[in-house]
Amino acid sequence: MPADESNAFIAWEQVQYWPKGAIGIFEKAGWIAPVSTLAEWTGCTGCEENCAMPVEILPAKNGKPTRAFVVCGRYARVEIPLKRLQQWQLTESKLAYWVSSSLGLRSKPEKGDTESYELGTIKGEEHLASLELDFSDPISLKASGHSRSLDDLVYFKDEKLVIDMEMLFTMIDLPPDSSTETEEPHRLESTGRILELEIGTLEWRRQTARKAADTRHAQPGGSRDKQQRIRDIWATGKYPSKNRCAEKECEALGISFSTARRALKNMPAP
Repeated sequence: MPADESNAFIAWEQVQYWPKGAIGIFEKAGWIAPVSTLAEWTGCTGCEENCAMPVEILPAKNGKPTRAFVVCGRYARVEIPLKRLQQWQLTESKLAYWVSSSLGLRSKPEKGDTESYELGTIKGEEHLASLELDFSDPISLKASGHSRSLDDLVYFKDEKLVIDMEMLFTMIDLPPDSSTETEEPHRLESTGRILELEIGTLEWRRQTARKAADTRHAQPGGSRDKQQRIRDIWATGKYPSKNRCAEKECEALGISFSTARRALKNMPAP
């Protein structure tokens, strides 16, 4: 791994929730790489509680293969299959380059003093903004004080990773976050109703951007329409689980797996 990479490891348990084929796609894109180091902690399989336990390794000896186990107070020694200890490492620099290339940015990603990469300037439909890829949890793209997790912004299409440009531009076109502004917003009435706003003020810009974003999302084919469509598909009873429904339908709808799964979060069983 390059010297600037962090020790961010992705465990076997995590990738089990990814859509089918995701590991290969992420590896091909350079986001992750398998490592030979086995996980030091894992979920105990002795009972349904699945407690996180430290792993003990018995090296291969006298013709016996390497074995792994955890010591449980209730079930004593519980053997763990080695495949459950497999790990992948997040390759930060390659992920930053992938995002930059996918967005057509000309500047080279630069590692900052914090857990982030400066990607350069990007133009939305209305605003210009400096874009930053932040590797703190969760990994996010940031602009003008706003952020969206990469999990929300990226989805699979034709077995490739694609950035949801509509969602990204919506974030970029928001007015700068109030914490970066010196101008004070208008006061609100106790009922929460906004008083008459003066054109050009911070609150006016925020409300205008919010209405524009709502209009884009609410139009046919927008994100809200797509989320309703996957809810309708789930209601037909076609799929045995919400994860399966989100995995199979997200690509056709042009939304990320996580967005599709969240849309189904509170849906009752069909």
